[in-house]
Amino acid sequence: QDCTVRRQITAMSDAFVIADAVEGVGSQTITRALATAYPIQLSGTAARLDDFVLTGDAPWISQPLTCWSAYGKGLLASRLVCQSQSSLPWQGRIELRVA
Repeated sequence: QDCTVRRQITAMSDAFVIADAVEGVGSQTITRALATAYPIQLSGTAARLDDFVLTGDAPWISQPLTCWSAYGKGLLASRLVCQSQSSLPWQGRIELRVA
């Protein structure tokens, strides 16, 4: 299926907003992922990262990840995934705000 994907990132004084849109027909699995080395606490569609709160339009799941800073030097990190099965056209939003 042919789809068109658009992303707009907006910076505000206390937040970043990522607005995504997928245009097309039918149904698609929409997966968005972010990586962080911050400790995280998940609560449904919100994730607390130190002094920040990340909100999405689907529940977040955390997957282990290694963040490589140099050859052979890695830090334990997390891949935060927000995924949904959605009818097209679709619009979604992720916000990263100061807690």
